[in-house]
Amino acid sequence: MKADTTAEMAHAVEAAPAAPAARWLPAELTAADSADVQALFAEVFGAPLPPALWHWKYGDGRGRAMGTRAAGDGRLLAHYGGTARVLQVAGQHRLHSLQAGDVMVTESARGILARRTGPYGTAALGFLQRYVATEDGFACSFGFPNDRAARLSEVLGLYERTGRVLLLQWPRLPAEGAAEAGHPHAGRWHCAPLDWADGRTARRLDALWQRLRCSAEVADCVLPQRDAAWWRHRFGNHPTVGYRCFWVRTRWTRRLLGALALRPSPDAGQGWELLDWLAPLADAPAVLMAARGLCARLGQCGMSAWASEPLAQRLLAMPALADASTQTACAFGVSVRRRTEPVDPGDRRLWWWLTGGDTDFR
Repeated sequence: MKADTTAEMAHAVEAAPAAPAARWLPAELTAADSADVQALFAEVFGAPLPPALWHWKYGDGRGRAMGTRAAGDGRLLAHYGGTARVLQVAGQHRLHSLQAGDVMVTESARGILARRTGPYGTAALGFLQRYVATEDGFACSFGFPNDRAARLSEVLGLYERTGRVLLLQWPRLPAEGAAEAGHPHAGRWHCAPLDWADGRTARRLDALWQRLRCSAEVADCVLPQRDAAWWRHRFGNHPTVGYRCFWVRTRWTRRLLGALALRPSPDAGQGWELLDWLAPLADAPAVLMAARGLCARLGQCGMSAWASEPLAQRLLAMPALADASTQTACAFGVSVRRRTEPVDPGDRRLWWWLTGGDTDFR
């Protein structure tokens, strides 16, 4: 669920007026409905949903979506979508999940949000009942709502709030002399742009993914898959955002430590965002300090990142990364599940590894 999309919607939970019974129908949405989805997106978010972006999210079997249509004229009143993700759970189990997103309700229907039978509840419950925890469906879904949207979904019984995502903000490093400024890791690493046309890129990314997924630090973790195919789709094939991806190597031996994905700010001197990195936690100080150095040299700025709270705590415990300020970005939650799996990704004994790259809107 998108973190910054439903604040107005969730406000209706606190004072939803009594409403007469309305007539609307759940509808499974496909490519044939994309024009209606784009129109609703523009109404709710005040920005267009280009056809290429819709295809990037939902095309070629990547996404699923349920909507609510007015019984009379068939107008699309609500939309609840999700994109397929594979989760590695507890170090060894693979679960197929959906990441919820593009949660939208037309303004005229927001006064009845808190009803399970309203347009929002019809789409959301239809989504879970059709795609999640069924014999032929996905094991679970997860999303990134803001606080009010999280409370709305909990009131409707859609999913359980699992934790917080934090916004970490690191100050700008001096472009030169970073070691003297108290950051001994800076300046020790060599960064080179990632070339998606190079045949070795996929092999290197997959090797880094294997190193991360097999590391001891994720044995009690829920870790969304970050293999080469996912990295290429997420950061190499995005139709509207130009991410900057780099390899990080040791300066003298050129040993590959990791890869990172940065989102430049459109405004000069404003902070760049670290969307994701691919490396075990043991190499995180080197890889993230290399990212901060790139932000200082290329953007003349500091660096921010989204991270699930357990991941953020691990980063802040590292001396090289401890100078970040923090604030809550959003919540994240896991759908209420109705089928027994070998492991439960909502188990409170497991921690989630999530970054801004795990969203569909950063």
